[in-house]
Amino acid sequence: MLPPRLAEQVADSEQLAAHRKLVGRVETATAKPAGPENDLTNRNTTLLTWNLLHLARMLKDAGGIPAHGNQRSEWDAGCRFDFANPDYR
Repeated sequence: MLPPRLAEQVADSEQLAAHRKLVGRVETATAKPAGPENDLTNRNTTLLTWNLLHLARMLKDAGGIPAHGNQRSEWDAGCRFDFANPDYR
């Protein structure tokens, strides 16, 4: 025989499993397709593609990502790019 608190937890978990099973059936029956025929997926994919293409063009035109602030050796040496040195406060 299970202790009372553990018995409650087991009963709760069984009820939760039954609820999830029921909700899963309802969601499956009412869900809209999430594949290539879904307007939301198509719109978001198109916007993402255009944004990535434009970002790639901007980076190419600018000659890549500037090194200013992207140098690990400078950071390790104590440089903090575009920020005031907190030691002088």
